[in-house]
Amino acid sequence: RRFDVIVMAGNIFLFCAPGSHLSIVANLAAMLAPKGLLVAGWSQESRPDSYHADRFIADGESCGLASSSTWASWDGAPYSLGTYAVVVLQAT
Repeated sequence: RRFDVIVMAGNIFLFCAPGSHLSIVANLAAMLAPKGLLVAGWSQESRPDSYHADRFIADGESCGLASSSTWASWDGAPYSLGTYAVVVLQAT
């Protein structure tokens, strides 16, 4: 089954095992319809095992997704390496 949009709201990445993020992104990318969107929002905590927006974008690109938008909040505030990120990746 393919989805037009997959949303990961609520800091889901903070509850994932360190090192599992790429496989999570790959699995979600495989479930997207052509031009489908993967949207994730989570705290950009500063810990040794943190998963930040730039890594999510790179992992998405390695899975065939393109970076579409990055915001500092769900209301679309501009992103500037702050403490929260909302990232939209798009299937090609």
